[in-house]
Amino acid sequence: MRRLARTAALAGLAATLMVAPAAAAAPGDSGSLTVPARTQIAVGTPFGPIGTPDMFEARPALSIVKLYMVDYIWQHGDGTDTADLERMIKASDDAAAQRMWDKYGPVSVSAPAEAYRLTSTWPGDNWGTSYTSAADVTTFLNAKMLDPNTPILEWMRDADPVAADGTEQNWGTSHVPGVQGTKWGWSDYGDSEVASASFGLGFTIAANTWGFPDDQTADVLNSVNPAAVIAPAASRAWPAWSRRTPGRRASGRGPRTTPPVERICELTIRYVAIGDSFTEGVGDERPDGTPRGWADRLAGALAAVQPEPVYYANFAIRGRLLDPIIDEQLDVALSLDPLPTHLTLNGGGNDMMRPKHDMAHLVDLTRLVIERCHAAGVTPVILSGADPSSRLPMGKLLHRRAGMLTDAIAELTAETGTTFVDAFHDTEIREARYWSGDRLHLGGSGHARVASLVLEAFGFEFRRRGTGGDGGGTEPARRGPVLPRTCPPL
Repeated sequence: MRRLARTAALAGLAATLMVAPAAAAAPGDSGSLTVPARTQIAVGTPFGPIGTPDMFEARPALSIVKLYMVDYIWQHGDGTDTADLERMIKASDDAAAQRMWDKYGPVSVSAPAEAYRLTSTWPGDNWGTSYTSAADVTTFLNAKMLDPNTPILEWMRDADPVAADGTEQNWGTSHVPGVQGTKWGWSDYGDSEVASASFGLGFTIAANTWGFPDDQTADVLNSVNPAAVIAPAASRAWPAWSRRTPGRRASGRGPRTTPPVERICELTIRYVAIGDSFTEGVGDERPDGTPRGWADRLAGALAAVQPEPVYYANFAIRGRLLDPIIDEQLDVALSLDPLPTHLTLNGGGNDMMRPKHDMAHLVDLTRLVIERCHAAGVTPVILSGADPSSRLPMGKLLHRRAGMLTDAIAELTAETGTTFVDAFHDTEIREARYWSGDRLHLGGSGHARVASLVLEAFGFEFRRRGTGGDGGGTEPARRGPVLPRTCPPL
C-alpha cells in the first residue's frame, strides 16, 4: 500500500471511483461517486480513503466489528483465545464472538477505535450492535497491512467459503480483481444489510449495503474498475497512519549524525521517503511478500509518540539510480499539498555498483535535493546505506567507493546543516544477523536497526526488549509494540 510502482491497480480504483481524495480525519467530505444510496464504499489509498460521500457515516458494523475485537484481544488478551479469534475471522463465528465479548467487553471495540483514530466506530450493548463506517474499516486494514505481528490478514486470506451459520461468504468487495483476503458481515434480523472488507497488494476496500449480497456485488463492480490507471501524483491528500511496531535500539557504535531535528514532538509530521531498494524495504518482507523496511518502522515509531497524527508516504523503488530518484520521486514529493515536513533520501548505491560512475555528480544531485527541500520549507534527512561489502564479490572495491561517497555526503550535510544518518559506518549493522539471505539487502533486524539510528538522530531513545528475529524488539505479538520511551527534550 505504499509504493508508486506497485499502486497502479490502486490508482485505477481511485480513477474509476471519480472522487476527490478525502482527508482521513474529515467526516463530511464528499465525492462524486455514482453509487445507489443503499451502498457505502471506501477505498484505502496511501493518501487517505476515497469513496462515496457517506463513507464516514456510521452504520451497523455487523460481523466486520470482529476485525477490531480480534485485533484488541490478540494484543491484550491472556493468550488462550487463539482458536476463537481465528474462527471469528475465517468462519465469522457468532458464538466465538459472544464468548470474547463476555470475556473482554466493549473495550475490545472502543480501544481499537481510539488507537487507530476510527472516528465513526463505537461499541454497542453487544458486539452485534456496534457501529463503524467503510472509511474506518479501510483505515484499520491499512494499519494492519503494516503490522507484521497480526494474524488477521492471513485469516482473511484463508476465510471459509461457508460461515459457521451456513452463509456463503462470496459477495461484495471479494469480487474486486486483485483482492487477497476478505471479511464479510450480514444481518440476521430485520431488514437485510450486508458488508464486506478486503485487501490486496497496495489497497484496501470496504462496503456496506442496505440490501442483499448481490446488490452489493453489483454496486461495487459497477463502481470500481482496477484496469483504469491515473498518474500516481494525482492524489494529493495525506494519509494518517495508525500505530505500528517500531524498531528497537541495538547496542554498539551508533551513527555519525548532525544535531537532532529540533522540536519534532511539537510537529504534525508529514513524512515522505524516497530512494531505492534500501528505502523500499527489500529484504524485510511480510509473509505475503510485501516489503516493510526501515521507513515504515520509522513512521510507525513516530506515530506511537506523537500527540498529533503522523502522515507518511514511501515513493522508493528498487533498482533506481540517483538521477531517476530525483526526477521521478522528489518531484512527486514536492508536489504534494500540503508539502511534507520531512523527507528522507538514500541513493547512489546502485550507481556505485556500475563500472563507471561520477562521484561528483552524485554529490551534486544530493546537494540539489537538499537545496530544493530547503527552498520548499521541507526538512531533508540524508542517509548513507549500510555496508554489505564484506559478503560480496568485489567487496573491497565497493567498500572503497561507498566510503568515499559517504565521506563526501557527510561533508555536504555538515556544510548545509542537514541531518545525516551514517549507517555505512555503523559497525554493528555489518554483522551477518542483520542481513537477508541475498547478502546484499538488510533483513528485518537490519531495517529495524536503521530505523533506530534515524530516531536517535531525532533525539529518541528506546527500551531494549527481547531479541526477536525480525528485529522489531517486541515481546509476543499480542503484548503489543515496544514504544520509544519519550519525546526528546526541547
